[in-house]
Amino acid sequence: MRLLMLIVWSCLSLGMTTPVPHHAEKEFLYVGSFASRGSEGLYVFRFDRTTGRLSRVQALSDGKSPNFLAISPDKKHLYAIYDRGPQEQGGNVTAYRIDPMSGMLDKLNDQPCGGRGPAHVSVDPLGRFVYVSNYGSGTLAVYPVRQDGSLAEATQVIQDKGSGPHPNQRGPHVHSAIPSRDGKFLYVCDLGIDKVLVYRVGGDGKLTEVSAFTSRPGAGPRQFAIAPDGQSAYLVEELISHLVSFSRDTATGALTAGQHFAMLPEGYEERGSDATVFVSPDNQFVYATNWGPKGISVYRIGQPGQLTLVQHADIHGAHPRDICIDQKGQYVFVANMGSDELTVLKRDPHTGILTYSGEQAQVPAVSCIVQLFLP
Repeated sequence: MRLLMLIVWSCLSLGMTTPVPHHAEKEFLYVGSFASRGSEGLYVFRFDRTTGRLSRVQALSDGKSPNFLAISPDKKHLYAIYDRGPQEQGGNVTAYRIDPMSGMLDKLNDQPCGGRGPAHVSVDPLGRFVYVSNYGSGTLAVYPVRQDGSLAEATQVIQDKGSGPHPNQRGPHVHSAIPSRDGKFLYVCDLGIDKVLVYRVGGDGKLTEVSAFTSRPGAGPRQFAIAPDGQSAYLVEELISHLVSFSRDTATGALTAGQHFAMLPEGYEERGSDATVFVSPDNQFVYATNWGPKGISVYRIGQPGQLTLVQHADIHGAHPRDICIDQKGQYVFVANMGSDELTVLKRDPHTGILTYSGEQAQVPAVSCIVQLFLP
């Protein structure tokens, strides 16, 4: 005891303090997939930033084709959309609790998704509502989030109407619904009617259409991204492989189109093959995917609405249905659905350029990736 006291006194006299253990934050990737080629459903991976390696933590089979996912702003819950089978049978949206220690998922409840062929799910930035986009039926459903993170019944289901000139536009196809960062507006891409519909979000979650952007006939709006500054936004038009830039009125939600960019590399003729778009956390680069040989188009952001092509990045796989930009800006995770791989790319934060890290994990029919940090 005297020896221990002497050691402590000596440390204090030398200005030393007892070291405090450092608990590194845990990083997880939640990965959705379609029900084919041996998929086990919804996957959870741990990502080690030091080594750049992925390790599988969990696989859940709560339904067919958990093809898109979203995490609540408080990091406590995850929401997934599932197909029940053929599109005529509709689908459901499922709420999960995220274990704060292991990152594993526990099912809370599910609700019918309000239509057929669910394609996208998103969460209000204030955690109040969940939005489900149904491609097959052309409907959008709104769900209040209960205090425990589970979902109440849908309070509103909006049915789009119309069609377009492309064979894939015989009716409405709601493909995504992206909330503004303040939760006041919702941007809904309908591939079937060539529109991005802008809704104002009421305090009770009721959506009221306030404006719309109309793409050229047959363009097929698919995915939409709002920049971190909230003043600019970007749209992928799937059927003509274009990227559109916008300035955004933060008070009214209205969009003003800027430039149109052909996304595919020169000489590549295939069309109808674009998937998603994201803006880097530093608000300096735009990343948009296409299903061609160079699967990610990288653009540098200049003046509002002005983009400069930086790279057509090799994805080291096929058919990148989704990407996830690391919140710290060092990596981009790619859902290579055509080659059944979750692929890790390194990102240069100064140039925006992507390079292959050498790390991949097998995920059959992979379709979506979301990232979560836990203390």
